[in-house]
Amino acid sequence: MFRFLLELRTQYNHYRAGGNGIYRMLQFRNHLSQYRIDYDNHSYTNTIDLGEIDENNNALTLYRQSANGRIGQSVPGAILGGDRRFFGNRISGQTVNAAFGGPVTTINDDANLEMINIAQPGHVFGGTVRILYYNDSGRVYRRITGEGRGNFSRFNNYVGQFVFTYFI
Repeated sequence: MFRFLLELRTQYNHYRAGGNGIYRMLQFRNHLSQYRIDYDNHSYTNTIDLGEIDENNNALTLYRQSANGRIGQSVPGAILGGDRRFFGNRISGQTVNAAFGGPVTTINDDANLEMINIAQPGHVFGGTVRILYYNDSGRVYRRITGEGRGNFSRFNNYVGQFVFTYFI
């Protein structure tokens, strides 16, 4: 019980000091970033058909819901939103923490209906993920493109694509 309370205190102090994410994961990522493990380029693209266009299901509406919605809808595993609230909102230009991956800066490109997640130093994988909403031939789509250079590149090609396809 004492260890649990000590962990809670450590986590609380981490947040009070402006930290983001899970403190123990921060320690793990910092340790891991000292090594180059399968360090190479990674790249994946996946397009998801979100159905026929109507007044509630179109690129603009879906983009706005995601770009202004809960952070976990666009940064898998994020605990604090850009507004610094638990499971808070995505805020363009803010840095949040993906639970395992690490720090990510979020950019909302309203003109192109695209959300961009840019991994910051200390992120396990490195790189950028782009989430684009668009209409085509009476249907609405979400295209997810991930690319970059960093640790676990082969793992990221498969798991990154899976996570961004099925968990946002």
